[in-house]
This record gives sequence, C-alpha cells and structure tokens, in this order.
Amino acid sequence: MRKVILFIIVILILSGCDLVFVGQTNEDYWCECPQFETIKSALNYCYSEIVFMWDVDLYGYFEYWAAPHETLANMAGDCDDRAILFAYIAHSQFQKDPEIIYAQKGLKFHLYVRIDGKPYLDNKTGSWNDVKVYSYSEIMWIATHSHGITPLGKSIQ
Repeated sequence: MRKVILFIIVILILSGCDLVFVGQTNEDYWCECPQFETIKSALNYCYSEIVFMWDVDLYGYFEYWAAPHETLANMAGDCDDRAILFAYIAHSQFQKDPEIIYAQKGLKFHLYVRIDGKPYLDNKTGSWNDVKVYSYSEIMWIATHSHGITPLGKSIQ
C-alpha cells in the first residue's frame, strides 16, 4: 500500500501538481550542520566534503532522495542528496528560499539548487533542461517522508 501511495505522489509531482504540506515546520527535518560564512562556502562543502556515492550502493535503491541528516551521517550521497543538503543550509543559515530544480539532459537527470534566480551547480556542464521546480517545503517533505523513490526505483534486497 505504501508503494502505491508513493507512486501516486511521484506521478502527481511529475505531472506538475503542486502539493501543499499542512503543518510542516523546519523542525520536522532539522539536523546538526556545520556553520558557514557564505553561501559559496556551503556550496563548496556540499560538493567537496560529501563524497559522491550512488544511491544503490548507499541505500539499496535505484533512486533515493536523502534527508539532510542522512547525508551528513553518511558524509556521502549523489547529486540530489548534495542539492537537498545545500538547500537546507541555504534556508536554515542564510534565510534563503531555495528552489530545487529537477533537470534533464538526454537520458540523464540531475538536481541542482537555484536561489534568487541564480543557479548553484556542481560540476555538471552543458545545457540542462528544467523539468520540474520544487519549492523548499516540497523537497524537504519528499526527502524526509518518501525519499523520492521513483516509480523506476526498486529495492535490490
């Protein structure tokens, strides 16, 4: 039943439906995090100190959007885990309202953060097409409740 509900949520989100998460607060996904002087230093931390590791190796799922505390506990994650952590830091330490962009280039997908219209990217280059823009509340709900396990995602256990 849970997989069916998650599948429906993912389909609604990918179809452009905006979900409203009533009663959710920042405390729902609070975590202990290093303090940063600038947004750029936070970005550098997320992409240099958090080791890249595929979701299947880290969590046993094809696709898994980790909550900030999970990424910090593992000090590892893929692009979406790093983007979610960076968005969390930008929001909690710099009072920014980040957008998390789900982008596509050919058959590849990527998550990155945009703040005040400016993209904050990792080492991805070239032209990426924005597929979906998530609000900060949406991405934190997904990361802390459903973990973004996609319809293609499946347990390998």
